[in-house]
Amino acid sequence: MKSPDSVPASACDAGAGSGGPDRSRADEGTVNRADTAPAPGDPAAAGAEGSPPVTAAEVFGPALPAAAEYAELLATAGVERGLIGPREAGRLWDRHILNSAVVAEAVPRGARVLDVGSGAGLPGIPVALARPDLAVTLLEPMARRCAFLTEVVTALGLGDRVEVVRGRAPDAAGLLSAGARSGVAAPAAAGFDVVLARALAPLDRLGAMLLPMTRVGGVMLALRGSRIDEELVSAGAELAAQGWVDVDVVRCGTARLTEPTIVLRALRGPAGPATGHPNGGEPRRARDGGRSSRRGAGPGSGRDGERRGEGRQRQAASGVRRGGGTTRDTRTGRETGRDRRAGGAAGTGHQPGAGQAGAK
Repeated sequence: MKSPDSVPASACDAGAGSGGPDRSRADEGTVNRADTAPAPGDPAAAGAEGSPPVTAAEVFGPALPAAAEYAELLATAGVERGLIGPREAGRLWDRHILNSAVVAEAVPRGARVLDVGSGAGLPGIPVALARPDLAVTLLEPMARRCAFLTEVVTALGLGDRVEVVRGRAPDAAGLLSAGARSGVAAPAAAGFDVVLARALAPLDRLGAMLLPMTRVGGVMLALRGSRIDEELVSAGAELAAQGWVDVDVVRCGTARLTEPTIVLRALRGPAGPATGHPNGGEPRRARDGGRSSRRGAGPGSGRDGERRGEGRQRQAASGVRRGGGTTRDTRTGRETGRDRRAGGAAGTGHQPGAGQAGAK
């Protein structure tokens, strides 16, 4: 497949740093915590009670009716099934739908996109509605959420380019095989062009989770909060060790939203395989530690080498017993091997056939 176009330099503003609400955490049983009501004068506030705001038409274009239907599904079935908190129903547009949709500004044309931990479909479904040129896979480990996502995809008529896969990153990489449905899912070996995540995990763990799902040269887009600068200070070195390069912070929706969406953007570098793991986020070579050194040391070194040496000694002593008729010795280890080899040498002289002659 031809590589998607590069991200336009003006799509999102770089160097976001601090600013905007903190959306880096999620309440249990809800999709991404919203801490405050819409700011006065926010263009999105007109639709805070359910109707689409003015800016929604600019973001979704012809797909606005589908976006409005999605908002209704979130406010009804989403709340009933516990995917959306009841207090979120009145501010779905500004805090969730538009906040997610503007991330499409940073996605290259024709890209294969994976939304990891999709939950109620955020940010994957708004991105797919805003960008009909994208093929999107929604990865979610919980069965009840997958059922909701499947219903939404069917209701919005997105089945030809949006797929729901039940699984957990990065273990689900093998499930995302080529041709799973109309070529929507990317080859597991190649990975996706863009991997999205919203309020999923701390940055160091997140990078380790997403790396195996991203193709070399592909991009991670992680929706974060106002503490992004602090997060980068603590996790920047780990992200680099995992294989992420060109790590920066961008702000999407600056021309449309009063509070733009803060996104961490990073490319998967070409050096080395995907070695990250969500449990700790350490490179595999560091976690292996002494095991790797023992494997590389070869026979005869360390405790394993000592055991192999003792085994060879016992085999040699056993051959002497069979050939020279010596008595079984209950002792073990090097001392036993030396004694038996010495006894065998005295009785047989290590001459070819001497053991057989002694047995006769």
